[in-house]
Amino acid sequence: MPSRSGVPPPHGWGSSPADIYASFLAETTNRLHLTDEALTSWRPPKATRGRKAKA
Repeated sequence: MPSRSGVPPPHGWGSSPADIYASFLAETTNRLHLTDEALTSWRPPKATRGRKAKA
């Protein structure tokens, strides 16, 4: 099976690393009920400045 990059897969893998990761990503997003847009639009929470107040 030719890979998406056009480079033959490494011996013994059967697929390129990109194809393996694409399959992993598709399975994981389906399992977690996420969309591609949800993944690309996600941003980490803003970092807070300074130290936390002592209790």
